[in-house]
Amino acid sequence: MKKRPWPGPRKQPGGSGKKRKRSSVCRKSFWKGPRRSDRAVLFRNWDHEYKFYGGENMARKGLLLTIVVVAVLVILLSALPVLAQGQPKKGGTLKVISTGGDVRCIGYGPDVRLLYQMIYSQPVTETLLRWDKKGELAPHLAESWKFSSDLKTIILNLRKGVKFHDGTDFDAEAVKYNFEVYQKSGRPELEMVTSIDTPDKYTVHLNLKDFNNLILTNLTMNVGIMASPTALKKSGVDEVCRNPVGTGPFRFKNWQRDLSIRFERFDDYWQKGKPHLDAFEWLHIKDPMTAVSAFIAGDADVIINITPPLADKLRKDGKYEILSVPFISSALVGDSANPNSPFAKLKVRQAVSHAIDAKAIVNSVHYGFAEVTNQFSSPRSWGYNKNVTGYPYDPKKAKQLLAEAGYPNGFKSTLWWSNIGIRPQTGAALQAYLKEVGIDVEVKLLELSAWNDKLRAGWDGLMFTSISNSVPDDSRSGFIFSNCKATLWKSVACIKEMEDHIQKVITARDFKTKVELFQEYNKLLIDKYALMNCWVIESNIAALKKYVKGSDIYGTTFIQFNPADAYLDK
Repeated sequence: MKKRPWPGPRKQPGGSGKKRKRSSVCRKSFWKGPRRSDRAVLFRNWDHEYKFYGGENMARKGLLLTIVVVAVLVILLSALPVLAQGQPKKGGTLKVISTGGDVRCIGYGPDVRLLYQMIYSQPVTETLLRWDKKGELAPHLAESWKFSSDLKTIILNLRKGVKFHDGTDFDAEAVKYNFEVYQKSGRPELEMVTSIDTPDKYTVHLNLKDFNNLILTNLTMNVGIMASPTALKKSGVDEVCRNPVGTGPFRFKNWQRDLSIRFERFDDYWQKGKPHLDAFEWLHIKDPMTAVSAFIAGDADVIINITPPLADKLRKDGKYEILSVPFISSALVGDSANPNSPFAKLKVRQAVSHAIDAKAIVNSVHYGFAEVTNQFSSPRSWGYNKNVTGYPYDPKKAKQLLAEAGYPNGFKSTLWWSNIGIRPQTGAALQAYLKEVGIDVEVKLLELSAWNDKLRAGWDGLMFTSISNSVPDDSRSGFIFSNCKATLWKSVACIKEMEDHIQKVITARDFKTKVELFQEYNKLLIDKYALMNCWVIESNIAALKKYVKGSDIYGTTFIQFNPADAYLDK
């Protein structure tokens, strides 16, 4: 079966914007560094021979020459406005409203734990690698990379001429210090790195216990965020979280908690002539309707994280560019690590999945901005396994499984939920479906920060949770979910087979093998262990005023855009 490509942005009906280009993420091996994609442009020189034949009237020759000259001038002059229109305009402040995310840190990689923190950090900090339009790894602060012949060392060649906002040089020692600080934080993403060498000022060697293909993906995420080592040493990690000092196109100006974060142009940015804007500002408006009203009224140029009902209204209005990208896999996860919990029993977890009509919920509350799935991955992802059986909606089967598990009359439990977006409405629907088969859950709504704390500390009952689908490689999220040493998912049973299998995925030495192994991981996760009830891939939706150009918001992934290239064409 031909694998479907990483989709990039989805152009919504009635909206405007660029059509996404489809191309396979499987085209190259992901640890061989960037593929050369420079196109050689051939200029063919034509030799024109102009002959004036004897007996022709000189006046006719002059008239012909005049016509040619005038035609050429007309063509050149008519092209001037087009050329001018293609140049980015300078100045102005791009204001972006966001309704989501409890943002506590944007400048220190180990504490940038949430997707919203990643996107909020884009103007001020940069990562070593990024994703290109095809869902493939691309260079950024690291110009190139390669593995040693024994696959035990990653060699990073760094970009020269880059400075942090405090004047500190971006070099190998700065990268090494960031990695060492990350390792000391206790997070698992760099646990495979045994040592770090800096053979020269712009080369870093990451020496590995064993080959690991996931580390390159991590360098596009918080692991790859580079903060000024001077600032980290002088001010400490907590201060750098709140007052980031990065290499990005904008330097940090001020942060009004829960209101706004403002950045101003960094004149010594390494991409010459950029950024085009004078400033960039995030505006946090928690209430979705208030946020959209402010956007329509002209308080901002872009709004992200729009709820589907409101996005549908903006789409029908026809005045805005509407974009969406795969964002999160929404699922119910029971406290299977607790041996006294009903959800420690496989048949109970299977019953939960059979109890829910995912298609009905998606159609009623997502307005087409989501897709049903029966597993961890999106049907558009290379990790999707069409052979996963899953648990189709079957309340009769759910009741049967509960009885076999020892709960013929059902049981009472708790459903933990965050109070953002459309989740309360979805929670009510799930509550009703579960009650129909005998699982009577009390829904407890939490502020997003409290919900995230509980995800890390552990919970009782069911947790409605979201697992990132915001980068093309789902194995990163799979590793965090199934790694028994991870700092998240404290209430999920540690299953050795799952942990061992995800290790095989991230140590696969070619992409084809990785794809096959991760698809097997999906089948184990769902069909064998039913550790989570996956039912929908939610999209994150943005609306842009049509004069916003070059930002690439939602052009590749949710967490990555190009503030350096953004400009206001008005």
